[in-house]
Amino acid sequence: MATPVIEDRELQVMAGIAATVAALSIGRPRLLARLLLLDPDEITGTARFALRLFATRNVWVVWRSLAGDAEVQAAYVPVQYLDQAVFWGSALDGSIPKRSAALTATVSGVIIAAGRRRATRA
Repeated sequence: MATPVIEDRELQVMAGIAATVAALSIGRPRLLARLLLLDPDEITGTARFALRLFATRNVWVVWRSLAGDAEVQAAYVPVQYLDQAVFWGSALDGSIPKRSAALTATVSGVIIAAGRRRATRA
């Protein structure tokens, strides 16, 4: 059984980060790019499309996890491990600067830490 969201600080952190990134991805993608140390001029139609796909996933995960879906709540950490692979792979192939990969990986790492902490008290 899922812990009530109101008492679940780790879930609030994970959902809060995911929701913020989703909102910026859809509503202010150039601002998100600047925050992630990326060139906002590279937010083209293709990049907006990719950001919307990413945001759609985040919105669904946030919605389901805050609704108490324990399986989705447990999926935050494995999904972040996959995201980490994308961040670092993109830095290695030159798609994004290493400093941007490090920053996005750090934000993702906060979600991982919160999820792992949450799992230890379950």
